[in-house]
Amino acid sequence: MILKKRVYRFLLIQNDSLSMYRFRSDLIERIKNDGNRIDAISAYDDYYSPKIEKIVDNYYPMHIYRWINIFSDIKLAITFSKFCIFKRLTNKKYDVVHTITAKPNLIMGPLARIILGFDTRIVALISGLGSFIGPAVNGKEKNNCINRIKRKLLKFIFMFFDGVWLQNPDDVELMIKFKIIPKRKIVLAYGSGISLKENKIKDKNLLFSSIQKYPNSKKFIDTRYILLCAARAIEEKGILDFINAINLKDNWDGKFILIAPPEENGVNCLSGIKSNKKLLIINEFQDPAIIDNLIHYSYAICLPSYYREGVPRFLLEGLSQAKPIITSNCAGCKETVLDKINGFIVNPRDPRELANAMEKIFSLDDRNYQKMCLSSRSLVHERFGSDKIYEIVKKELYKI
Repeated sequence: MILKKRVYRFLLIQNDSLSMYRFRSDLIERIKNDGNRIDAISAYDDYYSPKIEKIVDNYYPMHIYRWINIFSDIKLAITFSKFCIFKRLTNKKYDVVHTITAKPNLIMGPLARIILGFDTRIVALISGLGSFIGPAVNGKEKNNCINRIKRKLLKFIFMFFDGVWLQNPDDVELMIKFKIIPKRKIVLAYGSGISLKENKIKDKNLLFSSIQKYPNSKKFIDTRYILLCAARAIEEKGILDFINAINLKDNWDGKFILIAPPEENGVNCLSGIKSNKKLLIINEFQDPAIIDNLIHYSYAICLPSYYREGVPRFLLEGLSQAKPIITSNCAGCKETVLDKINGFIVNPRDPRELANAMEKIFSLDDRNYQKMCLSSRSLVHERFGSDKIYEIVKKELYKI
């Protein structure tokens, strides 16, 4: 007798549809390819939500506001509770509920546990602690009163979860050190996984059309030596250190591009800072496909962050396109570089050391540059490929 393989029902929850489609499509595809069913919840977006609808079984848009807003959060809790109650009453409960990002983890995961019960496995992905714990230089986590309260809150919240996916060893160490999450619940899988089969768009005309409004942008793209940095426009991402490092020298052998959109809540550390002949600043949102294109035409990429990252997607994209990387010796970032092998690790908040690393990148001869490129490609295969990540998540987090 041939036993029919069990079909598991998944619910994936993330605050925004762009990130869900951009970063979780591969995970969704793998879950479905295993013969399972998957539903998704995120905030609605006119462009990305219809794309999500096409790859999941059912899509339920909900208003998930990223920032703290008591009225919005109460409304979300009520809406999601009604959703879970309906699923329970109609006997359409999920086998696995997987929450990602702050509001799904802090509000929706515990509610799913309370309403759906213990026969639903509740798991979370913590893709960096920066927005909650705050900026942290490696080994210097502050033990002030506010952070102690935050840690107690996290400890309470993660009592409701069966498993928690962390993306770098520093986060694992922090969670165990402060007894926030029991070791038995922690699953370490580097980054969110990145497809190594994906063909990135390599279209210079598309690139020109998207950034042509910026003065002298064409001469930046036509330059062989481009060092690209992309991050949200908050200081903790190290983008002011990036600018200060560039300003330490006049006669660079290459040019620099910084893409840094302001936060939705209005935070913008680049306010009043303009582009110059060395640096092109794009202080607004760019479609991820444009950033992929810019990575392709860049000589190397840089992210001198001291934010508490998981593993920055921008750096993973750079690795997947075989680019040398300059980044800081901070949680999440340092996982993407073998120092002097596929790039350079610098001390956080040190523009002078960052400038020295930039100079070293530009001065590489062709042979050593190609060695760094190959090492980046090798590292992404070894540590961050989505095949490897999914096998860990499937067996250790989902337990299927």
